[in-house]
Amino acid sequence: MLVASFARNPHPWAAFLRGLVLCSWVASLFPALSHAKALLGGYATPSLRTLLRRARAAINARCPGTKLALTEYKWGPDNGVTGAIAQAELLAIFGREGVDYATRWVAPDVGTLSEHAFRLFLDYDGALSRVIGDSVPATSSLPDSLGAYAVDRVDGPLYVLLFNRTPGARSVDLALAGISAQSYSAWRLAAGGYAQVANATPLAGATLALADLPGYSATLLVIERGAIANGIFANGFE
Repeated sequence: MLVASFARNPHPWAAFLRGLVLCSWVASLFPALSHAKALLGGYATPSLRTLLRRARAAINARCPGTKLALTEYKWGPDNGVTGAIAQAELLAIFGREGVDYATRWVAPDVGTLSEHAFRLFLDYDGALSRVIGDSVPATSSLPDSLGAYAVDRVDGPLYVLLFNRTPGARSVDLALAGISAQSYSAWRLAAGGYAQVANATPLAGATLALADLPGYSATLLVIERGAIANGIFANGFE
C-alpha cells in the first residue's frame, strides 16, 4: 500500500524525485569535465533533480535572469512503455523545477506511447485541455517506486500526476484534506495505450483510494473542487 499526500502550499520545489539517474552521454562526460563537476557540486553522475537544481543555483549566483534549458534528451524507445513513462515524468519534473526550455531527440512518431506522454499534459481529454497552473507540494511515502506531482490551477481543478515506476501493480491512498475535493476524472498511460479510466467520479471524504495502478504507468487525476478551495487566491489577496 502506498500513501501519497497533497497539501496546498505555494512553494514549487517541495516534491522530490529519487531513483532517476542521468543515464546518457552527458553523464558519461561528467567525470572528465572538472568544470561541470564543480558546477554540479562534485557529482559525477547526478540525479536529474540534482542537475537541474544545481544549474539553477549556478544561474542565480552568476547570471541571474538567464533561462534554464535542457538540450537535448531522450529516454528509451518511443513505443516502449518504460521510455514513455520516463518521458511523461520528465515533463512533470521540468514543470516542477522551472525548466524554461527543453529539446527532445527527436519528436515521437504519431501514435506511439511517447506521443501519448505529451498528450497527457497538452490534450489529456481530446478536447485540448491542458495541465497548467502552479506546482504545489506532493509527497509519496515510497518515492523510489511512486512519483507524485501536483499542479494547482486557480479557479480550476487540482491536477495530480502519479507515476508507478515498478513492473507490478500498486494501490495508492491519496490524502486530499483541505481542498474541498468534490469529484475526479482520470486518464492513464500504460503498456496497453492511453485511455480515460474515470469520469466525474464523486469523492466522499478527504481520502481517495486507487486500487492497482498498473505497473509502469502514468495516471493523471483532474480533481474538481468546491468554491471555497478554488477561490482562495482568486482576487489576488485583496
